[in-house]
Amino acid sequence: MKTTTILNWWPVYLELILDSNERICVGVCYENPEKDFFYKTALRKDLSETLFSDRKAAVGNLAKHACEYSVRLLKERKVGGGEEVAPGVSLGKRRVVEGYEIGEIHSRVLRKVSFFSYLDFYEKGSGSAEPAKGFSDFVYDHLLSMNSNIVGFFNRQLRVAGAMKTFDFADNAGGLAANFYVFKKNSRIYKAEVSCLELSMIKEYYSKVSLVAMIDSGYRSKSKRLRSYKEVEGVANHLNVGFKVVDSPKDAASYLRENVA
Repeated sequence: MKTTTILNWWPVYLELILDSNERICVGVCYENPEKDFFYKTALRKDLSETLFSDRKAAVGNLAKHACEYSVRLLKERKVGGGEEVAPGVSLGKRRVVEGYEIGEIHSRVLRKVSFFSYLDFYEKGSGSAEPAKGFSDFVYDHLLSMNSNIVGFFNRQLRVAGAMKTFDFADNAGGLAANFYVFKKNSRIYKAEVSCLELSMIKEYYSKVSLVAMIDSGYRSKSKRLRSYKEVEGVANHLNVGFKVVDSPKDAASYLRENVA
């Protein structure tokens, strides 16, 4: 009979550009019942090579050092979790997981803390408040007011790499699949890049896949503290995903109508 193992775990986050508020989960620190600490990486090779192609080695080294440093601080009881432990390195809050072997446990943990997780993942409230309307919602409302027959193509679930993913828009005839994103102050740029990656994985089923973006007037794309939307455009081009910048939800609605099969 297998013996259940219970481990404490902390996600390690790396902020690749300081003060950007964009953090990715690069590893997980574990503590076993014998009070030994160790870490396992959370960097998926295929994603990191796609998004950090020219600096994947540097990102890999940063991830390793961040995890080693976090483990050392945990061993010395200098941190408890849920805090920044060095410039650009943050340690998530301690959680508990159980399983029969470390591989199974680690897989279970990674389902809770993905490659593109953020520190506020654990800070969200109960969710009882009604979520604010997003870009996609305004595009939907505009089409609804026009009695457009494509409103039924919003929030479609499609299979990506064996898992069901929700896309902001995908028609039934294989004409267009699209996600919407707004570049604004403190934008989570990685969300846009992941969106491009997911769109690229359904290209064989659609004649066109696009990230439809709107740039907020307060977004300073040339600020040294922000990554530019041009970087996302570069990822989109690398993945052969359309990158359409529009000025308003009305323009986005027009784009959808023009490109639906």
